[in-house]
Amino acid sequence: MTRKYSLAQLTTLTVPPPELVTLGAKVGYDFVGIRILPAAPGGLFHDAINNPAMRRETARRIADTGVGVFDLEIIRIDAAFDAAQYEAFCATGAELGAKAVLVAGDDADEARLIANFAAFCDLARPFGLSADLEFMPWTAVKCAGDALRVVTAANRENAGILVDALHFGRSATTLDDIRVSGRDLVIQLADGRVFVIADGAVFVPQIVIDGVTVPPLNLAALLIGQ
Repeated sequence: MTRKYSLAQLTTLTVPPPELVTLGAKVGYDFVGIRILPAAPGGLFHDAINNPAMRRETARRIADTGVGVFDLEIIRIDAAFDAAQYEAFCATGAELGAKAVLVAGDDADEARLIANFAAFCDLARPFGLSADLEFMPWTAVKCAGDALRVVTAANRENAGILVDALHFGRSATTLDDIRVSGRDLVIQLADGRVFVIADGAVFVPQIVIDGVTVPPLNLAALLIGQ
C-alpha cells in the first residue's frame, strides 16, 4: 500500500491555500490541509469562503500540480453551535475537492455535543466530507475514549476520529489503547470495549518525544506490535 501524505496548514500557517498547494507539490506531498475558519477568536485563517478569487486560484493550482485539498479547518462545537451556519464552509470544501473536516468538541454537555456533531455530519455528508473529531486534552473531548463515545453515539457513516500524535502524547491515551489491523485503526477502552475505525490507519501520525520525531516506519511497527 502506498501511503499518501498531506501538508497541514499549521505547518505553514501564514501561507494561503493557492501557495500552499504549490509548496506541497514542491516538497512532495499528495495533499494539503487548509484553515478557512479560525481555530480561536482572532486567530489567523484564510477566508476562502468569501474570496472567490482565492478559490479559483487554488483550484487552478490543484489542477496544475495534482496536489489536492485533503482536510478543512476548523469546526468548533460549543454550546451555541448551529450546524446550519456552516453550509458555505462545506460548499467551499466541496468546490476544492476536500475530503474531511477537522472538528473540535468544546461543549461539556456531552449529550448536546453528540447531537450537534451528528447534525454537522448530516450537513457535511452531501458535500462528500467526513467529520473527524479530534481529541485534545484542553477541550471537552480529551482522549480517544471521549472521542469514541461521541462518534459512536452520533452513529453517522461520515463520522471519524482524528488522532494527532501531539495530543495523543498529552492525553490519557496510550499505545496500549491503539493498534492497527490492516488498514483499520483499533482502539480499546479501559472497560474492555473495542472499536474499529475503518481505514483509520491509512495515515501514520507523527509523534515527537522530547523534541525527537519518531520515524513513521518505527511508529507503524510499534502500533502493529513489531
